[in-house]
Amino acid sequence: EPDGQVWLTNGIYPGWQAGARPALTDPREPAPTAEEIGRGPVSEDVGRFTALRQVSDGVVLEYTAGGTAVREWITATDRDGRAVLERHFALAPAKQALWLILGFTAPGTSVALCNVAGVNTAIETIDTPEGTVRAVRIPEHAAPIQFCAAVARGDEAPPVSVRVMPSGTPASRWRHEVVTKITPSTAKAAYVVDDVALPAHNPWKRGVRPGDIQFLSDGTGAMVTLDGDVWLVRGFAGDGGPLRWRRFASGLHEPLTLAIRDEQIYVFDRNGIWRLRDTNADGEAELHELFSNAFAQTADMREFPNT
Repeated sequence: EPDGQVWLTNGIYPGWQAGARPALTDPREPAPTAEEIGRGPVSEDVGRFTALRQVSDGVVLEYTAGGTAVREWITATDRDGRAVLERHFALAPAKQALWLILGFTAPGTSVALCNVAGVNTAIETIDTPEGTVRAVRIPEHAAPIQFCAAVARGDEAPPVSVRVMPSGTPASRWRHEVVTKITPSTAKAAYVVDDVALPAHNPWKRGVRPGDIQFLSDGTGAMVTLDGDVWLVRGFAGDGGPLRWRRFASGLHEPLTLAIRDEQIYVFDRNGIWRLRDTNADGEAELHELFSNAFAQTADMREFPNT
């Protein structure tokens, strides 16, 4: 359950839509049973998530909506003692009107827009049996545009302005290495098992439940955990270590499979196959690209992604 005041809620429908009016229904094919929600992605003409990009002062979400490229970044600010959540958008040219569904507003919640000159974005209301939905209509436009939507508690949201999209090289998040060792087996047999100590004791108190490990051409291991992390490990070539572990990526949804192709790390989780890219050679993935989500997974807690 939410711990605190709920400002907005949404249902099972696309958060971005194109056309004359939005529809608050699920456009995907129905599942075999009515209780099943996990029915895979929406079609690409509706929208597709592309990437999550870490930058110097935040994270930028990259996706398409109705065929239009969108970049979004979210900030939380304090304006005159009031907490304000701001969703900022940069849109490529669009040949049709687009709708951003903000959601059902709770009593005492207000929304506001900041626009760029020449584009008349506007908040509209959609009445449903469950309540009133707030949505932003963005008309077709021939040039790239920016706008933002602000949500706050109170009768009127404070004035906000369009921010410059964050950019630049992000700082390293996980510089600390965790050192463990290999304990060779003392058994005298044709098949023996050495003990490889995992980075269970780490500064971030992350659980380490391995799902898969593959190796880059230089012998560096890449291990994915069910807890959502990818660790790089060096030192397997030595006799008994030491092994040096470093976090490469985090935030994945129950991944259990990892593959390496052309020295790029790919991970399969419940959202799809992600390509994890280290764009500034600092040993961490700043770019999570959604390589493929062309399949459906059910919501069954036992149906882990695997190949």
